[in-house]
Amino acid sequence: MKAKITVYTLASDDDCGTKAEVFATEEDAVNNLLDAVGWQDDGREEMRRLYFHPDELPEDCEDWYDLIREVKSAFDTYNIDEHTLTVELEFNDDGGLDQIVRQEVQP
Repeated sequence: MKAKITVYTLASDDDCGTKAEVFATEEDAVNNLLDAVGWQDDGREEMRRLYFHPDELPEDCEDWYDLIREVKSAFDTYNIDEHTLTVELEFNDDGGLDQIVRQEVQP
């Protein structure tokens, strides 16, 4: 049986090194990015809201990441991307999920 799943990746290159992480939800990826940049104050909820409502960004911001650049070095980079995977699900004789085999990646 084939199924499509969506995952979200957070790629970062900052003082902690270069890494990529995978999350089940976009909200988890955003929260992790805010943790990575040390955003712990009252503005955190506003940052989360603005991520999901980019039409409400201040006029001087090209994108949400401009707000992150205000608190991090211009050399630090962060990016959240969505990936849809088509996978083959294989079930065992008891009807339980035996394994997941990745078939293809769609941008």
